[in-house]
Amino acid sequence: MVYDNIESTSEIVAIDARKAQIVARWPLGTCMSPSGLSMDRVNRRLFTACERQLGVVDADNGNIIATVPTGAGTDATRFDSRTQLAFASNGRDGTLTVVREESPSVFTLVQNTKTESGARTMALDPGTGDVFLVTAQRRINPAATTPRERYQVVPGTFAVLVMEP
Repeated sequence: MVYDNIESTSEIVAIDARKAQIVARWPLGTCMSPSGLSMDRVNRRLFTACERQLGVVDADNGNIIATVPTGAGTDATRFDSRTQLAFASNGRDGTLTVVREESPSVFTLVQNTKTESGARTMALDPGTGDVFLVTAQRRINPAATTPRERYQVVPGTFAVLVMEP
């Protein structure tokens, strides 16, 4: 199975990769505009990044197990199977949400720790548990014609942030 967020309809689709077809569509309720998606493969839980929340979804039936508050601009998610921690990057307010999977049905907010504004693209080193976020300084683009163009990256300010467990 392959799972994907459909941002425009606020749902997750389950795709049978062998048949190359969608076999289920699961609405996410209050979890709007999902972007990042990761999975706890052992307990079959999907972690989806929505507007100001991390949704936890059962990968077998699409039931929403939990929603946990995050910062603004939630974008990516990762799950560390060694520590049972799920992460969500929140680029608009520059935070990283950390959620503990206490059991397959209980998820608790550990913290929303400060990162930097714009730090939303994320990777997890499964060996060390380190979380990597990338960002750069931005300035308002006065020539912007779309919301996507509203900021310009300041040359020479790219940075990789390392958040240790």
